[in-house]
Amino acid sequence: MELKHQVVSLELSKQLKEAGYKQEGIWEWIKYKDKPLQLLIIKRIMTQELRIIDFQYVAPTVAELGEALPKWNKTWKISKKSWKGSNIENTFYRSADTEADCRAKMYLHLNKKGLI
Repeated sequence: MELKHQVVSLELSKQLKEAGYKQEGIWEWIKYKDKPLQLLIIKRIMTQELRIIDFQYVAPTVAELGEALPKWNKTWKISKKSWKGSNIENTFYRSADTEADCRAKMYLHLNKKGLI
C-alpha cells in the first residue's frame, strides 16, 4: 500500500489544523515558495527554512488518528477504494477513498459536535 493512502489528504489536513488538531506527527504536507507542493515529507525541525514556506500542515497517519478518536469509533473497507466509518451506535457515518481520510472526517464531525 502506498504511503499516501496511509496519511490524510492535503485538504483534510488543512481542515484538521483549522479545527485545532495538534500539529505534531511524522508526516506533513509542505509547500515551499517557488517550488511545487511536496506530497509528503518526513517532518523535521525547520530552522531557517521557515521563512521560505508558504504553508505546512501535519498529515496524520491512520494510527495517529485512531489514537485521537474515541474508542467507540470504527472503520471498515467497503471496496478497493472506499472506506466507511461510524460510531458503535451507528448514529453517524463518514465515507472516504482512504481509511486515513475517513478517520479525519470522523474526527472533524466529532470535533464540530464538541465530542472531542
